[in-house]
Amino acid sequence: MDRIELVLDDLERTLGAKPEQTDLNRGSHYLVSIALLLVGLLLSYLVHRWVLLLNFAISFIVGLIVALTSGFIVFGFLTMGFSSLLLGVLLARMFSGSGGAFSSSSGAIGLGGFAGGGGSFGGGGASGSW
Repeated sequence: MDRIELVLDDLERTLGAKPEQTDLNRGSHYLVSIALLLVGLLLSYLVHRWVLLLNFAISFIVGLIVALTSGFIVFGFLTMGFSSLLLGVLLARMFSGSGGAFSSSSGAIGLGGFAGGGGSFGGGGASGSW
């Protein structure tokens, strides 16, 4: 556990956190943010693998911006977790079932070119597991 604390202290000093701010970066904040991140990524993975990558990329960029601008690493982790959860719910809603905006059967854009169904731009493509 001491090695983890040393690595976190070094990372906080590198990003410019003041010594009195390091107490905020301890405790269960990291566990909560990792749990939120995993739930959001799981929701995205249930839709499709590329939605998972999209969710992680957006969440990571948002979390990095918050961490660098605020000086608190834990704010970046928490923001990354909350944005992953929010994006997971939104992306799952958009890409799931038959009523989503990008759904495989009747969405506005549709993935019919991949799934063999019909969206507005989807043709009767080769059937697959998309």
